[in-house]
Amino acid sequence: MVNPYDSQDGFSQLASLGVCGARFAENGPTSLRSIQEQLVDLHDALPANWHIEFESTWTTAGLLAPLLARMGRIFCLTPRNAKSDASDAALQKVLWWLDMGNAYVKFTCARMEQCRDQIYKQVCRSTPDRVVVGSGEPTPYVEALWMNEDFISPEQADSNAQRLYPFFRARQIH
Repeated sequence: MVNPYDSQDGFSQLASLGVCGARFAENGPTSLRSIQEQLVDLHDALPANWHIEFESTWTTAGLLAPLLARMGRIFCLTPRNAKSDASDAALQKVLWWLDMGNAYVKFTCARMEQCRDQIYKQVCRSTPDRVVVGSGEPTPYVEALWMNEDFISPEQADSNAQRLYPFFRARQIH
């Protein structure tokens, strides 16, 4: 865990290697207050231009959205559950947060059946400019979700990734 006492020299060394963010994962049964405090501590410790990748359930993200939307930092929500655990109210708060402009959603299961869940389709339809696809080499399988009209196009995915990750270089897939 990064804390406010970590040296700025250490962050500079990491940045020289291409690091531009930190990951925070909601682990196990933890209180919402504890998650909030840890995120605020991480926000305070990191360089201002780094993003925080926040691995969380949809429900926790919805509950924290009002706080995180007010922070001067970019977040990338990586939904923890393959299937949606979100209530309609939680989903609406996440969509609102995405509209505020300081959050992206990363879907890491572009070929998995679970991503056909309605919540993924709704996020892609509502905020296509805030969705990034996975980490790893995209594979042009026929059943890949970006081939589906309910998902985002490869061009949109590239554009979004270029905004979130300054080092990103798209490669043509065949």
